[in-house]
Amino acid sequence: GKTKPISFKGLLNSITRQWGYENHIIEFKDWFKITELPSKSIEWQQQIKASAIKLSDHIKQISTLVEGDDCRSILLYSRLCLMLGDHYYSSCSKDKNWHSSTELYANTDGNHQLKQKLDEHLVGVAKQANENVKKLPQFEGVFNQAIRAKDKKALNKRSPKDFRWQDIAVSEIRKWKKKEQAIDKHQFGLFAVNVASTGKGKTYANAKIMQALSADGNSLRYVLALGLRTLTLQTGDEYREKIGLTNEELAVLIGSKAIIDLHQQEKRGARTGSESQDSLLDNELVFSKDFPEQGLDTVLRTQKDRQFLYAPVLTCTIDHVIQATEVIRGGRYILPTLRLMSSDLVIDEIDDFDDTDLIAIGRLIHLAGMLGRKVVISSATIPPDMAEGYFNAYQAGWKIFAKMRNKPTSIGCVWVDEFGTKAKTISNIGDYTKKHDKFISKRIKSLNQEVIKRKANIAPCSTNADEYFDAIKQAIMEKHKHHNFVDTKTGKTISIGVVRVANVDPCIELTKHLLAADMPEGSCIKTMAYHSRQVLLMRHEQEKYLDKILKRNGDHWEEDVLEDEVIRKHVDGINAKNVIFVLVATPVEEVGRDHDFDWAVIEPSSYRSFIQMAGRVLRHREKEVTEPNIAIMKYNLRALKTGGKKVAFRWPGYQRNLDDLSSYDLEKIVDTTELIERLDASNRVQKTNSSELADLEHKVIHELLTSYESKGPESLQGWIYSGWWLTGIPQTLVRFRNNTSMDKTLFLTIDDGFVEKNDKGKTVPVARDNIVREELSEEKSDNLWLMRDYERLLSNQAGKGDLEETALTYGEINLPLYGEELKNQQFVYNEQLGLATN
Repeated sequence: GKTKPISFKGLLNSITRQWGYENHIIEFKDWFKITELPSKSIEWQQQIKASAIKLSDHIKQISTLVEGDDCRSILLYSRLCLMLGDHYYSSCSKDKNWHSSTELYANTDGNHQLKQKLDEHLVGVAKQANENVKKLPQFEGVFNQAIRAKDKKALNKRSPKDFRWQDIAVSEIRKWKKKEQAIDKHQFGLFAVNVASTGKGKTYANAKIMQALSADGNSLRYVLALGLRTLTLQTGDEYREKIGLTNEELAVLIGSKAIIDLHQQEKRGARTGSESQDSLLDNELVFSKDFPEQGLDTVLRTQKDRQFLYAPVLTCTIDHVIQATEVIRGGRYILPTLRLMSSDLVIDEIDDFDDTDLIAIGRLIHLAGMLGRKVVISSATIPPDMAEGYFNAYQAGWKIFAKMRNKPTSIGCVWVDEFGTKAKTISNIGDYTKKHDKFISKRIKSLNQEVIKRKANIAPCSTNADEYFDAIKQAIMEKHKHHNFVDTKTGKTISIGVVRVANVDPCIELTKHLLAADMPEGSCIKTMAYHSRQVLLMRHEQEKYLDKILKRNGDHWEEDVLEDEVIRKHVDGINAKNVIFVLVATPVEEVGRDHDFDWAVIEPSSYRSFIQMAGRVLRHREKEVTEPNIAIMKYNLRALKTGGKKVAFRWPGYQRNLDDLSSYDLEKIVDTTELIERLDASNRVQKTNSSELADLEHKVIHELLTSYESKGPESLQGWIYSGWWLTGIPQTLVRFRNNTSMDKTLFLTIDDGFVEKNDKGKTVPVARDNIVREELSEEKSDNLWLMRDYERLLSNQAGKGDLEETALTYGEINLPLYGEELKNQQFVYNEQLGLATN
């Protein structure tokens, strides 16, 4: 049960028939009325006898392994080889020379005809599994140069002056490797934390670091795992452009052909029977090389599978690699596990994951250690308990590998930021925590010497929820007054800001409010809503525009903004002296978007949300501020709507219970003096006890990752130190991306109807009475910042192709059901604003 540990033997003793696939149609007394058994097969009996004789010679060693709980990696490899054997043999035709007296069959062919006899299948799988065991060293690929990217000149060049810290990191790592004579340069334990600030080139630095850690110091083989598809594609572009990785050295995997197509078109600038038989990879992979099979063709039958495994650098959403630990039935865990056997792991923007997802990531990090790989976690806002918890998970995994391979159990630990790098050999968690805290304290002192680019004030608002949007409007006006730029052509004062709201429905409601708001004389707001509940093609057009207009780097950013056709038309077409461009956005703006705003107004959800949104203010511009350029609302909307009687700092946020916070008044749970002097990540990366809201986040992360007394299946420690890893209970209790809303994927057709695809890919009309279409009034339309036309975009995308077919790819939208049936819910869809619940 929950919170309780379980031993290996205890787990085996607890297994009953209820653990199996019980057939409730057949009564228990009839279970053993069997007319056919594989034991009737002579061939099967011979195989069993031969295996039993071999096994009897090793009874003592096996007993020792089980008694000492040292069999974890052996069982992992055994299961892997067995399932690979089944995967391979199931894909083969039946053996025409097989003669058997049994009439039991293992599987069917593509025409649903009986294929392999059960005894043939069992014997064939066993033989193939035995072959796979012999191939395990090939999967580790320690000396296989063909699976590495070598001699990347860009990585060996000195970094520009502002990024010289990247070279210092490489230098310190090389010094440490040279000093540690005892380590095996091909396989040594290493856990690194890169906490360099946003915009300092962490992603590129990670590539330099991974090259420095390689055996020859001049090659790359790793998986870069990220949380978002957009980040994955952006990183793929960066690696091609800056490092010079070719499409034969870099594979990009995100799982959506439509998103890849749209991204690649944007880069070009213009459009031009048996489950075991399936490919192990069921996603879109961008990679142009097929590697030689090298004797593994008996395992990896498809080109896509081989590319996933062999590509020197794999950039993917973490969902694909985390299947190595999260899949509890079927073979989807096989390929990611094989990849991790030969590939180091970098998890970028690791702080973007919330809640119990952190436990699932801990399981992945533990596996990487157990497979003998190195791990780098990267984010400017890694909390201390996250660093410690993941170090502990990694070290526990590495110890299993080290014991099996006779390696040192201590591991190399590296801390990196833009001010310096430390590399130490660490053998226990106490030492790690001391070194980490010391590094972060030094980092904060250095950050405090930097130019102050962000200050925050608490924006006043009443406890009346109906007045909340007007309070936000007042905060917008205040920020525009102090943070703006002037159009030299008209003399008008302009600013571009963002309002962050916690959820989609209020995002749409606030946008409508601002579109129709009474403004002071001489001022005008142009606004749009940005969130996830929009048709894919419409959202892509919006993101393409925002990415272009909000770069704002270089000396001529003002000219670039004012020359934009949309901005120019608004500025020239209205009489108001103050023109305020407002993006109303949900947390989708907090991560993965390289946007630079003049100011921000934030509906609070967590302290982390302040830091994330602050990273979008003056992102690319070095400019010291004297007036606060960030306003944080005194309350959040959920607190006002529930009268403070329900959990409010949640969805998103860290609050679990009503008594987690003493108040919902932000002025009482944060240090307002601290915020108005400087808003940075200090309270996130260090426990300062100056903010009750930040303290809550540290408490939650501690409970998830460093609560070492918790050993139940729902805990990370239970996975690491107890026997729960032998079951699927941990993944059942704590699912990665546990989406309780159960989204339904629909497609918007050219005639404005919504359809969904059934299991056979056929379209079925849906939600005719549940989704109401809404049009904006002329007044509101005039105040839209960016107007998009779905039919025109669809036509452009289709070219000479079929519009309906195009809509069934690029017209995708996700409908949140929150556990309810669609027929019981009502939605409103507006082409410009997206989908809202009614």
